[in-house]
Amino acid sequence: MTLVLRQISQRATGGEIVRKRDLTGDVIRIGRGADCEIRIPDLAVSLHHADLVRDDQGRLRIEARGEQPFGLNGRFVQSATIAAGDGAVLSFGDHRLAVSVEGGSVVLTLSRIDTAPDAAADAVADATGYAPKRALLGKRRMAWTGLGVIALACLIIPILAFTGALDGWLHPRIDVDAQWSTGPLSASHDFLEDDCQACHTKAFVSVRDETCKTCHDAAQSGSMLARVNAQVASDGGKNAPSRVADHAAPTRLMWATPDPGDIGGQAKALARRIFNRPEQRCATCHIEHVGNPLTDAPRPKPTLQETQTCTGCHTDLDQRLKDTVLRNAPSWSQHPEMHPVVTVRAEPLETRRISMAAGPRENSGLTFPHDLHLSGTGGVARMASGLGKGATSGGLDCASCHMPQANGTGFKPVEMESACGSCHSLGFATAGGTRQLPHGDVNRLVSFLSGPGAGGPVSGARPDGPRRRPGDAAQARAAARPVWRPTPSSMATAAFSPGGACHDCHTAETDAGKWRVRPVRLADAWLTRGGFDHRTEAHRVDAQGRPTCATCHSADKSGDATDVLLPRLSTCQSCHGKTQATAPAVTAPANCSTCHSYHAPARPEPLEPGRRREPMIMDDRAPGRRSRLSRREAKTPVR
Repeated sequence: MTLVLRQISQRATGGEIVRKRDLTGDVIRIGRGADCEIRIPDLAVSLHHADLVRDDQGRLRIEARGEQPFGLNGRFVQSATIAAGDGAVLSFGDHRLAVSVEGGSVVLTLSRIDTAPDAAADAVADATGYAPKRALLGKRRMAWTGLGVIALACLIIPILAFTGALDGWLHPRIDVDAQWSTGPLSASHDFLEDDCQACHTKAFVSVRDETCKTCHDAAQSGSMLARVNAQVASDGGKNAPSRVADHAAPTRLMWATPDPGDIGGQAKALARRIFNRPEQRCATCHIEHVGNPLTDAPRPKPTLQETQTCTGCHTDLDQRLKDTVLRNAPSWSQHPEMHPVVTVRAEPLETRRISMAAGPRENSGLTFPHDLHLSGTGGVARMASGLGKGATSGGLDCASCHMPQANGTGFKPVEMESACGSCHSLGFATAGGTRQLPHGDVNRLVSFLSGPGAGGPVSGARPDGPRRRPGDAAQARAAARPVWRPTPSSMATAAFSPGGACHDCHTAETDAGKWRVRPVRLADAWLTRGGFDHRTEAHRVDAQGRPTCATCHSADKSGDATDVLLPRLSTCQSCHGKTQATAPAVTAPANCSTCHSYHAPARPEPLEPGRRREPMIMDDRAPGRRSRLSRREAKTPVR
């Protein structure tokens, strides 16, 4: 059974034009677009409004492609299945599509629905062609009267009540400005229901970011946070406000955002500027007062509206921000290689972002061969097995030293005393017994070795003196001989030299007669602008339940502490972004939010000790972008 489209159109001089053609293909598209098999020239119809599919039993399945429905026998539906012989009538805008069976073929007749003239209106027209005046108010008077009533009830009276001019006259329980509310506040802000000025600080001015940051700014000091939390609790708030950091400076966000591509978007942007509603505000994406204030229940949080996608800005970011240091990321398959923050110099501290493709080396100041400690054979494995620290194979594994954080997303910093001390003992034999060498402070260590009880008296002759003959006289002579003690310099040299307690892990040197150790700068996180969750089961163990640390980090092949044990991006792409057809066992999402957060990075950049930590923003700037900034402000670099 074939499908035949019969299209009927009206001649300007009267009469009909009927065109017929066969419809081929498994899916017949209906819409206003030129690529549709059934094209309906009507602005009320979408470009691709619906799909028509015929099954083996001769039935027709019509499915709307968007949110706009279509008509079926007088009612609007999103999808329908009809039999060809039922005589169904579909409507799209002001066109009708009748379904019938003629001569073994299914015929779809498309015609325009003509609206009959209003006979009643013609009947009241006089000989001049104009309708007589109404006995009551005309349309113009009714319109102006309604406008005046609305202005009085919804504008003038609320303004007078706000200024206090109606105090004592208007009942105090009547909230005349409640009619301006477009919906209820979210549950997280419902304690501000009767305190509009907490957010709307200025009349006829939209909510500004400074108001939101009063509670939600991540850069607040501890005392400020305590005051804000106390104020929220006293006002009836159930939870402490969440802290967020800006994704970038507001001016940078304005420059980085691409211009609207269509006329409608440009018109909306112009209207926002005219009515003083700037873009890239907190309230642009986090919308309050959504829904019906009388019937709808409050939402748990402000409604999140996505105004721009990540790739919308980052596809050609360098075209709008000429001096940006960020690389374009148009898609996951074209994502730039990871650039970890690597310590290139420990003293003074200097960090730099280096691509994994360039083979970065980290100057952490520590000597540690991972392959030696992870080997299942050798002295380390035998010592670990004897101390009960090894894995089932007898040697150490990653979990022997790296302890997960309480939330499981990352790992605690490795501490020498707990992770290494059982094998690399800090015990030091003195005259008073075994004492623990202080760790982490070179001056304190040298002072300890120089103390009166560090070396202790050693009974007997000097190690390089003559052998003592047995007998009481010999013992008396030996007791009278001066006792040998190692000098502080010799004891420190022994500790820092090969074979000493400090030499295996640290590099020590003398400077003006004083010992100093190269500082250790271990990165808390190499990828500071992305988050990796170790709690994910696929990140922790494989299908057989074995740890997957070596899959990404390859620590068992690293014999140098300068190795940056991070995987290449291709390792992540081997699982993330795959479909069930290509890799059914390892499918994982590849959207930007899997690793990145808009408001705050996973971890901040490493800083010098004592330096104040600032919220992370895009470290770039681009002059020449359309802006209302002054020239002086446009040239000021963002820090």
